[in-house]
Amino acid sequence: QFAMRRYELADTLELLQRALWLKPDEKAQARLWRAVGTANALKFDGEAFWTAMQNSLKVCADQATCADTFSELAFQTAIRSSMWTTRPDRELVAGWIEQALERSKPESESRAKALIARSFWERNTPESAHEASEIAGRSGDVELRSYAWGARGTVAFAEGDFESGLTWSQLRLDVKDDITDPDHVADIYELAIPSSCANARFSRSDPTGLPSSNTGICVRPNSFIFASASATRASGATRSVSSPTTASCSASRRRKARTSSSCARSAASRCCS
Repeated sequence: QFAMRRYELADTLELLQRALWLKPDEKAQARLWRAVGTANALKFDGEAFWTAMQNSLKVCADQATCADTFSELAFQTAIRSSMWTTRPDRELVAGWIEQALERSKPESESRAKALIARSFWERNTPESAHEASEIAGRSGDVELRSYAWGARGTVAFAEGDFESGLTWSQLRLDVKDDITDPDHVADIYELAIPSSCANARFSRSDPTGLPSSNTGICVRPNSFIFASASATRASGATRSVSSPTTASCSASRRRKARTSSSCARSAASRCCS
């Protein structure tokens, strides 16, 4: 866990493999394979992630353990769709989500993650996003709460409610300093761009809000690439709304934002497309 938190993913995978060589009981094996899958998801290695999660499912012996694996499988797939060279079938992922919901306890992290996955994957499930944020709020887990807010923002944006989408993104930005995972922080900025574009909300002094090189955050390559792309898109969008007239962002421009603005050209397009 400490190696994974430091994003020393090669060390993490080596340690997990050593633990698996010890042949622990099936419940422990399921947890270890799930951790292997999560580490590979952080590397954006979809195939290795898939293999590890399938291995976890082969040995999960109880409902709660299986729920944890199904929810993590769906959650990572939904929030990291770019890790797949071929996007998984929509019905397949929907099946993982249903399996997680059927097996998880009402107030569990597994249920919250499954509901978040459904919201990101389907983008038309406000009830799921709302329930996820309620569970996350009661859990006291700031990272789970942030992802649940991201789910609510994604659903709101997909429904054309760009102001609500921006509100949920702002809530995530307000807690980013409490989140130590640089990949999660990059995701917060990434998902804030579409609703900022749609509402023409930019700071002229710092249009992106992205961390500078002296923030002390050690960002892994994928996060750095996403952050750099975010800066480019946000800066371009800022230039396009430089006059007071265009900054008012008419309703017609807001309707077009989902498909024509510069914010629809990356991983963030999962809530723009």
